[in-house]
Amino acid sequence: SIESPDYRKLVATMEELEESRKIADEERMRADVANQAKSKFLAKMSHEIRTPINTIIGMNEMVIRESSEDEVLQYAADIKNSSEVLLSLVNEILDASKIESGKMEINPVDYSPEKMLNDLFNMIDLKAKDKNLKLVFDIDPEIPVKLYGDDIRIRQNMMNLLTNAVKYTISGTVTLKIKCIRELDVSDNEGV
Repeated sequence: SIESPDYRKLVATMEELEESRKIADEERMRADVANQAKSKFLAKMSHEIRTPINTIIGMNEMVIRESSEDEVLQYAADIKNSSEVLLSLVNEILDASKIESGKMEINPVDYSPEKMLNDLFNMIDLKAKDKNLKLVFDIDPEIPVKLYGDDIRIRQNMMNLLTNAVKYTISGTVTLKIKCIRELDVSDNEGV
């Protein structure tokens, strides 16, 4: 049989395309393997780092309970705040690796917004005072005493917002304003 030049070009082009596809598939597989290795490394390191941080927090808690010296208690409060911020950062790294690997889960529970806000205020207020800033929480009294959601993620996000607000505010006041907006839920005629 006689092959035309156009047919030979077509076959050559198809062979080039097939070779390019194979190379692209191999590169994609290598990238996936590298990404999985990175995610596993981040998850493992995050877990490994959290253990000593939790130990520091626990030992520091013993110092707070047993000491009556104001100066020691102030140092212990600084250690507690710094440890909690560090732990929060490590948790964010772990969350990022979970998001990348598609393993991030939302864990909704009933939680007390009052307790969460009180904890956040106590943690951030020390940082604000260190910068001679005033921290104000303007909380709508209509907020229910119990909410349903992933309190860990909500706390992390609020902590990030407040920490950055204090970090980047030069003088004056940092205000967190929370307002309750009720929406009608068709299923039970209630909703927040």
